[in-house]
Amino acid sequence: MGYDIPLTQQPGPAPDLDSIRRRFMNVNRQRLQLATDMLEERQQQFIRCLPMLFHDNTEGLLGFIDENTPSGICDYSIEQKAIRAAESLFADFKICRRAKRRMEI
Repeated sequence: MGYDIPLTQQPGPAPDLDSIRRRFMNVNRQRLQLATDMLEERQQQFIRCLPMLFHDNTEGLLGFIDENTPSGICDYSIEQKAIRAAESLFADFKICRRAKRRMEI
């Protein structure tokens, strides 16, 4: 069983970095959507709030150890759907708005 992978680059102009990035983001968005569609609603809610769990080190959230634990994803801002998902998954969840800090992750 073989794969049709070209061993040499096709003739023509090289794609620019922006088009490569757009194509990469589109493919990954589609992959995430396909994977999410196969999950139950509660599992989908967890996937929606997963980036927030890495970004926000808040007591009451999964993964909280203490205030000094590194957290924060650069260029990420918490979306309302992530907040709603966390509120439905974690009974004592409350978002804490803080001043911008240096992101550790």
